Amino acid sequence: MTEGETHENPQFEHLYGDVEVFPDLDSPIWVFDRGYTRYERFCGFTAIDDDFITLLESDARYDVCEQIQTAEVTDGDETRQIRDDRIELADTGEQFRRVVLETPDGEQLEYLTTLASSEYDPIDVRSSR
Repeated sequence: MTEGETHENPQFEHLYGDVEVFPDLDSPIWVFDRGYTRYERFCGFTAIDDDFITLLESDARYDVCEQIQTAEVTDGDETRQIRDDRIELADTGEQFRRVVLETPDGEQLEYLTTLASSEYDPIDVRSSR
């Protein structure tokens, strides 16, 4: 964690070395705030088979390569849409998973992750954050 006036991104390398992985985990699942968003860094995580979850930046450029699923989630008396896609980021040319969750007030939250859709449902991606 850093002070409010310190931009987090340059601090990442210091923080990365301080992480302890629980003994029962094969590898960590990195959860990032938008302040740490560097798509090249995320490509590096895929190269070492580490998983991550982050909010996709609103101005991110990408192409949808595959629609994995679209579903409705009912929570109490509210029904919301969830989309799960495989995308290619224009900045890197790498493919990632994008999970889009509609909030109760109609906003759409877009998550970028490497978590496999065969192991993690879209709602699990949101819960991990």
